[in-house]
Amino acid sequence: MKKRLLLGSALLVAIIAFPQQKNITSLKTGTENAAQKINESISSRNNVIERTKPSNYQATQATATEEETSTTGLKTSNTSTLVTTWKTISGSMNIYGVLVENSKPLQYNEDLNAVSFVHRKSAYYQPLPVPTTTTAESGVLVGMVSQNWGATWDSTCIWNNDTYWARYPQGGIYNPMSPTTNTLIDNAYIVAMGPVTQAQTALGWVGNAFASKQLNAANNTNTPSSVLNAQQYLPSLAPALGLGKTDFARLDFQSLDNGNIVALGNVSQDANGTTAATQLYRGARVIKGSFNSGVFVWSGDSVIPAVTSSLGDKNLISAANMAWSEDGSVGYVVHIGCSPSTSLSNTGFQPIVWKSVNGGAWAKVGSIDFNSPAMSVVMNKVFSTRVNSLVAIPFFDFTMGIGTTVDKDNKLHIATTIRSAVSAHPDSLGFTYLFDNADAESYSYAHSPGARPYLFDFIGDGTTPWNAKLIDSLSSEGPSALPTGRGFSTNPWDATGGTANNEKVSCEARIQLSRTADGKYVVYTWAESDTAVTTNGLKWNEFPNVKARMMDVTAQTINTLEINVTNPGTTYTNIVSPVGPGSVRGRAFFHYTSPKCALASTLITSNGPALYVPMTVTRNEGLQQEQPVVHKYISALLNFSGVALPTISVSISENSILSVNNSYIYPNPANNQATLSIDLKNNSTVELKLINMVGQVVTSSKTYAFTGANTINLDINGLAKGIYMVSVKVDGASSTKKLIVD
Repeated sequence: MKKRLLLGSALLVAIIAFPQQKNITSLKTGTENAAQKINESISSRNNVIERTKPSNYQATQATATEEETSTTGLKTSNTSTLVTTWKTISGSMNIYGVLVENSKPLQYNEDLNAVSFVHRKSAYYQPLPVPTTTTAESGVLVGMVSQNWGATWDSTCIWNNDTYWARYPQGGIYNPMSPTTNTLIDNAYIVAMGPVTQAQTALGWVGNAFASKQLNAANNTNTPSSVLNAQQYLPSLAPALGLGKTDFARLDFQSLDNGNIVALGNVSQDANGTTAATQLYRGARVIKGSFNSGVFVWSGDSVIPAVTSSLGDKNLISAANMAWSEDGSVGYVVHIGCSPSTSLSNTGFQPIVWKSVNGGAWAKVGSIDFNSPAMSVVMNKVFSTRVNSLVAIPFFDFTMGIGTTVDKDNKLHIATTIRSAVSAHPDSLGFTYLFDNADAESYSYAHSPGARPYLFDFIGDGTTPWNAKLIDSLSSEGPSALPTGRGFSTNPWDATGGTANNEKVSCEARIQLSRTADGKYVVYTWAESDTAVTTNGLKWNEFPNVKARMMDVTAQTINTLEINVTNPGTTYTNIVSPVGPGSVRGRAFFHYTSPKCALASTLITSNGPALYVPMTVTRNEGLQQEQPVVHKYISALLNFSGVALPTISVSISENSILSVNNSYIYPNPANNQATLSIDLKNNSTVELKLINMVGQVVTSSKTYAFTGANTINLDINGLAKGIYMVSVKVDGASSTKKLIVD
């Protein structure tokens, strides 16, 4: 009876999974060990050899003042967006600092209405003190902050060490609570972290850099903080301060509302191994930072998943993802691997999810059940295994990127594309199909109806059955970085450096998730190429543009619009050369999307909202991996509301930003009374808060003011002498002024 029930369950899966496959089965012409290739790719990225140009190297591809404008307006057909100006905000000495898609160097902080970006210094940036070892300059980290959605930026040096050179940085703004959430940028800190190398002594990866610096005008310098422990080097082989052995502290940085910082690193047998087998990834290190007397104290938890083995190797992808709720009450760590004691469609490389509640112990939670009819939306796109047409096994494709976030219901979202596993045999679970296309190329996906790279979102908390949503389909996949790999000749980056094997860097889909602070809306972004303009129409991601879709979490619906962020409402005018110098269109390489975004309008229709979503892309004109690159930024206004943009009332308008930024206080210093002068473009409420240097609100007021010049009195009679900060807020835009009471 048990066997009959099992066969019935398998038949049900087969009926659900394979109705569309008979037309494309003939395209399956080969296989590859996808798990091995993914781990080799991660290993190769960890062992990039940088022949970095000296600091006086003059880049010819772009200048620090380069800017460009994308088309603005509604897109014809079924897509709409309003894209503001893409502008170069800074650069780095090579491309290597942005290769890891789930690093988080770009962040939005809604309490301070501030965007931050952490990166390795540019060829033009001069840190102080100047490192005595010239090549050490490539390991200097710079933090940038904007409080007007990228119109202007302040920069500050966070890490500068002659011995330990930072790589793969990430970070953001830490906002202290005293006792409620701080609203002053001068009381906040910029935090950065990343692995460090010590190449001059051939030691390779030796540990991690953890740095912080208070944000205020006096600190916005090219010298890192001199506060004790503001720059901390923690060696991986001699664990310090309770962090434990940690390699590559470069993933999923997040600053939580409970006053903690979290990030993710690796636990490896030997981070300096030259292959995945010698590095021997064991699991993830959850990094936790707590603020104490102006600096951070770091500790860590380990999450080591149990997986099956194939021919002695772990069935585990050697990196993980992590996401937390806004308040820090719920966290998730996600590995992709093969869990033991599974059956049928659940035996492959799939999410192994661990969960922590209120910062407590980590525990494995219930897995996604692909044997369930609830997963038919996924299984309809998965091929059966070679020897058993009744079993299909989804393979989560780490190469295209895996995005994670936590929504308003504290549920985890895991977004990625799915390949089809070839075999259910324990020694072959990492193998997936290859498909020959009419263009004579071999791909990981058939790129045919029903068998494209489909982007799915898997939603759950491990205690109730998981849900799956089909988000979109992609038209391209990433070309290989290896000379012997598929698509290598089409990969537009050069092969002149980076490794001893003349490898290229490769830009895949880099799937990333962003959400509003309240978790009500989730935005999916990825990079793909229009195959109408790729070389010979190939399906390689040669001319990437960034696309976006959105989910309404409350309604559990996917917005009907696909927004092309880097090519809005335009078509290529030259098929042979679809991009020009300085263009973002078709050159949106190595994009990052902030893990949080903001409502851009108070108007939310039945379709959804309009959102501000911070993004960056990075490249140089020649696509040369060792040459200086520029970082371009946009606060993309993604209009999912379906309402024509001119009718949207933008809550944080350019006019409001200009008004608060240009306002000033006089006299200053002042005795009994001071006056705020502010010029308004519209009738608005002006909100003022007078805050002392320990973050306490001394006085507050709201004044309805009219279009034009306004003067608003500040009563400071009886206040103790000293320095105060005045927070000025108009229609969501805010600015902070210094006031001296004499």
